[in-house]
Amino acid sequence: MRKTTKETLENNLSKAQAYVKKLQKQLEAALEKETVAADKLTAFELKATEEANKAAANPNKVNKTAAIPFRQLAIADLGQRVSQNWATKFSAMQIPQVNQSDVMTKAVGMATLIRESEQNAANKKTNTDELTVVNKQINEAVSQLKRNLAAIYPANSLSGIYQNYGLTANTRKTHDLPLDNTARVANITVLVNKLQEVGNPLAQLPNFNLRQWLQWQQEHKRLWEESNFLREEKSRYVAEIEVLNQTLRNDLKIIYDYIPFIHTAQQVKSIRRQLGFLKESF
Repeated sequence: MRKTTKETLENNLSKAQAYVKKLQKQLEAALEKETVAADKLTAFELKATEEANKAAANPNKVNKTAAIPFRQLAIADLGQRVSQNWATKFSAMQIPQVNQSDVMTKAVGMATLIRESEQNAANKKTNTDELTVVNKQINEAVSQLKRNLAAIYPANSLSGIYQNYGLTANTRKTHDLPLDNTARVANITVLVNKLQEVGNPLAQLPNFNLRQWLQWQQEHKRLWEESNFLREEKSRYVAEIEVLNQTLRNDLKIIYDYIPFIHTAQQVKSIRRQLGFLKESF
């Protein structure tokens, strides 16, 4: 009987130990997943910072930009050529639903929008480069700001002090300005307002002082507003060019398809080429 009781106890102990091991493995797996997730978030932040630093370190580097819309430019070119040839070589030709001067207006307007769109893209690249440089300067100033605050205030109160200056905790549990530029504008305002308080010990330092922060604030805000405007303009250009592209292509197709109705079969290819249709598709 004692032996049976002993075996039972040993068996229960073995089961309990196995259950404890199972729980430990589950806990380790959960911790590992949490660590992986945290590492991914940190990697995203590090990548964004590294890209900004690389761009600032080499501002003359030529970055890839969106390709020029060659097909749309070709349609605008074709529209001007066909309209011009229609006016000079076939001035008496009448085509239902299509007007020669209207085709020219659309073609010229589309070509103008494409050129403006290309300039907008160039301006956006310049803006991005300048914004990267200013953000790098701001990041360096934040690092110095934290060192200055750490030299003045006790370590156990620094988290609250940093927040008073607009610095927020990130996934690495350090305090910085947000990477997002919209949020950064708001937090820089908090920081500058704090520096403007009467008797602030950091406002009149030889470097990284209030005057410099006001300059960075103004420049960053200006560049970010310009960035938003340029992106809005890009969307406008894309939409307006696409509308003209569709209507102009439709006009050109009507012209192309109507030629057989007003000229003999032997003349069709020649008339189309004289108008400027050097390809069968466009």
